[in-house]
Amino acid sequence: MGRLIRATADRGVVAVLDSRLETARGYGPFLRRSLPPFWYTTRPEVARGALERLGKS
Repeated sequence: MGRLIRATADRGVVAVLDSRLETARGYGPFLRRSLPPFWYTTRPEVARGALERLGKS
């Protein structure tokens, strides 16, 4: 993630495709709390829409 954004105009997406983020009782909440504030969804169509909008900007 550290190399995703290098300049103020850069934009990007980090996707965590590990179902344990949503399903594991200890692991998921611990990992989410350890990250900086972020937009969270488990719905693929919402993520695809966000990627499409990012590509148009």
